[in-house]
Amino acid sequence: AGTTVMVSIVIGITLVANAISIGNYQRFDLTGLAQFTLTSQTKDFLSQMEQPVQVFLFSTPADPYAIGTFADSLLTEYQNNTDQISIEYVDPDEYPEQARQYGVIEYPSVVFDNNNRQKLVSPLEILDEAEYAFTSAILEVTGIVQKKVYFLTGHDEANINSTASNGYSRARLGLLDNLYKVATLDL
Repeated sequence: AGTTVMVSIVIGITLVANAISIGNYQRFDLTGLAQFTLTSQTKDFLSQMEQPVQVFLFSTPADPYAIGTFADSLLTEYQNNTDQISIEYVDPDEYPEQARQYGVIEYPSVVFDNNNRQKLVSPLEILDEAEYAFTSAILEVTGIVQKKVYFLTGHDEANINSTASNGYSRARLGLLDNLYKVATLDL
């Protein structure tokens, strides 16, 4: 009788824990650089998206650097924050005509499409600033204008890509995280 009661209690606790966890789904990004966590600005934008965007991930199964896997994980995070994004995986070796249609010449590449407005994100952009590149592409194809911030050059101003103490790389990254376009301007 005692064993039956103990087993029943354990089963009851397990069932209650499962019932609670079904309604409270949480994801945690334990990577050192938080590479699978979107910025709050991107999450806010995604929650307010009104137009659907079709995303095509052109990647081959033999991706030696796993860039396609990284892009897929990040796009899945985008999809978890809005129901306006749908992802289609395309093997460009199997469907070369679709790759040509979107102007894809190197893999893995991501194409964002909304009512024949398209934006291609190259592998270099995925490696460099994937979240910024993806969010900018979504903004562009949905017709939302991004604000631009220009840094002046030509008179020994600090470099916006420099990580030195007099460089502006952190300011540049902060602006990118806040969904601004950043460029240089030589007067």
